[in-house]
Amino acid sequence: MEIRDPIHGFIQYDEKEERIINTKVFQRLRNIKQLALANYVYPGALHTRFDHSLGVMHLAKKIAEKLDLKKNKIKIVSLAGLLHDIGHGPFSHVSEQILETYTENLQNLLSKWKADNAHELMSILIIEFNEELKKAINDDKKRKEVIKILQKHKKRFLEKDIISGPLDADKLDYLLRDSYFTGVKYGVFDIDKIIESMDKIPIAEGIFQIGIKQEGIYALEQLLLAKYHMNTQVYHHRIRRIADAMVVRGVELAIKGGLEKLKEIFSIKDNEEFINKYVEFD
Repeated sequence: MEIRDPIHGFIQYDEKEERIINTKVFQRLRNIKQLALANYVYPGALHTRFDHSLGVMHLAKKIAEKLDLKKNKIKIVSLAGLLHDIGHGPFSHVSEQILETYTENLQNLLSKWKADNAHELMSILIIEFNEELKKAINDDKKRKEVIKILQKHKKRFLEKDIISGPLDADKLDYLLRDSYFTGVKYGVFDIDKIIESMDKIPIAEGIFQIGIKQEGIYALEQLLLAKYHMNTQVYHHRIRRIADAMVVRGVELAIKGGLEKLKEIFSIKDNEEFINKYVEFD
C-alpha cells in the first residue's frame, strides 16, 4: 500500500501501519497544524502533524535499511517514526507551554516515564494507555520497544538516533516539509545524498551512532544552514511568536475564568481516563 506525498513522492506502508493510521487517535493529527498559527505569516503553512508523521515513518525506514538494521528492528523504528508525535496537543508546540504551567507534578512524570518534555511524555502515555492504539499495534513487546525509542536514556543507541538525534528522520522531514509549505526556500538540502552517505560509527563494543561518510559533508553543511535559516525566518519569526503568545494567554484567561474542562486537559495524569479526555481535543 502507498500514499502520495509532496515531499517524498510515494510513501509505502503495511497492514499494521495502516491500522494505526486509521485509528481515531492518529486521525486526530489531521486537525493539528504542524506550525500552529504560522499560516498567519505564511498562508501556505497549513500542513499537519498527520503528514509529517507519515514522512518521518518513511525516512526512518529508509535510514534503518541504509544502516543494515535487522528486519524486526526496521519495523520498530518505522512504528516509532509513525507515532513519535502522537502526543501533540492543540496548536502543536504552543500547547506545551500550557501543559508545563498546569501539570503540578510534571518533573516527577517526566522522570517516571523518561521523557524530555511534555509532548514526548504525552506520546509515551498515549501509546501506553490508549486501547484503540494498543489493539492496532496488537503486540505488547513491539509497543514497549516503540516506547523505549521515544524515551530518554543515559546512553544513546542507534534506533533512538534515527528518530531523535543529531541527524534524525524527524529533522530531515520537518525542515523540507516546513520549507515547502511556507514557501521559504532556505530549508532545502540534498536529503538523498545525506541518507546515502549515512554509516554506523562504533563508539563502544556493540554500540553505534549515526555518522556521515566524507562524500556527504557538503549535503550535511546544507542541512545545518537550512536549520539555521528556518529557525530565523520561520520558527522564531516575530509575528508567529506573538500569535503563539496570544494563544497561550487566551487559554490561561479561559482557565482563570472558570473553564475547568480546559484546565483538566492541560493537567497531565498518567492514567487511561486522562488520556481518553486528552485525545478528544485537537
